[in-house]
Amino acid sequence: MSYRSHDLATNTVTELMGTTAHALCVDGVSPCRFLGYRFRDQDVNIMIYEHDDTVDVEVKNTANNKVLSKQQGRWVSHVANNECHASSTITLDMAPGQTKHNHRHWLVGQFDGQPCRESSLSLSVIDADSKQVLFSTSHSFYELTRHDDYTDDQLQQVAYEKLHFYLNDATETIDWPDYLFSSTGDAPSIVERVTEVEQKIAELNITEATFDDESPLASPAEQAFNHLQTELDDLLYYSFEYGISRADYQRLRDSGAALFWFRYGEGAGTAVTLDVRSGRIIEVSSRGQ
Repeated sequence: MSYRSHDLATNTVTELMGTTAHALCVDGVSPCRFLGYRFRDQDVNIMIYEHDDTVDVEVKNTANNKVLSKQQGRWVSHVANNECHASSTITLDMAPGQTKHNHRHWLVGQFDGQPCRESSLSLSVIDADSKQVLFSTSHSFYELTRHDDYTDDQLQQVAYEKLHFYLNDATETIDWPDYLFSSTGDAPSIVERVTEVEQKIAELNITEATFDDESPLASPAEQAFNHLQTELDDLLYYSFEYGISRADYQRLRDSGAALFWFRYGEGAGTAVTLDVRSGRIIEVSSRGQ
C-alpha cells in the first residue's frame, strides 16, 4: 500500500509506503480487528481508517502527536468508471559515478485519475531528498493513443502499458550530440541550415531524381539532389538543436551528467540533464511536435 500527495503550494511530492494497522487482542500483543493503513516519516504520521465504503484520513505530527488535519472520503471504483489511476516510480541515475555529489532522483509517472479518454499522463523528475519536483511534462491520453482504437474495457490495460513504456523510455540515457546547431547563436540554427539546403535544391532545378546516387546512371546533379534531400530529411526529423550556450554544453557534458530524452511523439521531445553544480534540471534541447 502506498500513499502519494502533491502539495500544489510548494510543488513538493510526498510518497510513503504503508503498513496495515490492527486493534490489539485482549492479550495486548496479538493483532485483531483491522483498522486501516498507517504511513509515517520523520515529519508526519498518517492514518487511514476504514469504515465500509468510507475512510477517515488523520494526519499527526510525528514529534508531538498533534493532529494536523482530519478528512473524510470514500473508496471509489475507478475501474468501473474507466478512470486512469496508474502510477509508478523509478530511480533515475542522473550523474553516473558522481559519488561525491549526493544527488538522488525519482522518475514518477502517474495518470491524473480522470476518465481515461480525458486523462493525462505526467512524468516528473523529483529530488528524492527534498521531494521537490524539478521537471515535469505531460501527455494527454489522446496523444498517447492517437493512432490506435481501443474499447472501454481495454483502457486500463492500455494506461499501464503506456505508463511503463514512457517511464522506461525516459530512463534510457542518450549520447551527447555534437554542438552543431543552437538557438543561442553559438552555432547555426536548424532553420538557417534548412533554408540553405532548400535553396541549393532549388538551384539544381530538379524535383525528383530518376536514379539514386549510387547508380552509375545518376548525373552529378542527381547525386547532389539526393544528398541534399537526405540531409534535409535528417534536419527536419532527427537533428538536435541546443537551447544552451556552447560553454554550458561543454561544462554540463564534462561534469559526467547523463542526458535523457523525454519523448512527446514521433521525433518530438525534450532533452534534460542534471546541473551537478546547482542540483537543477536543465532543458538542453526541445523539439516540437
